[in-house]
Amino acid sequence: MVMTDQLREEWDRHQSAFALRWRASMQSRGRVIAIKAALDDDLRDRIEQTAASLAQQVAIAKDVHLVAAARATDRTILSLDEVMRRLLRRASGQVRELRLLVWANPDREADGVVAWLRAGAKPDAPRRLGAPQEP
Repeated sequence: MVMTDQLREEWDRHQSAFALRWRASMQSRGRVIAIKAALDDDLRDRIEQTAASLAQQVAIAKDVHLVAAARATDRTILSLDEVMRRLLRRASGQVRELRLLVWANPDREADGVVAWLRAGAKPDAPRRLGAPQEP
């Protein structure tokens, strides 16, 4: 697990008791890697400009740090945030840098995250933000 300053602050504000124990366990086993990651202003602006409303723009601005962390590492985002996933998936039509990012939701049975992780978490096409979606 990578942890940017923004991710750490977000976890500190919102984590449940279970998440706190899990994170502490991961840290004690050396599985949390602190990184510095930031998007350049041009990429951030292009992503935010894809928003269809002010509310969407605010949502993107709040969580665009996930994109920075993914781009600085293995291009993978594990998150429960389906709103951001949809927004970035839509944005990937205009912002090509988003297309190869992989998104998986550990809470969504259809994503099969545990089995996917055990199999090596390959960046398979259906998980990419730029993948065509079924209607």
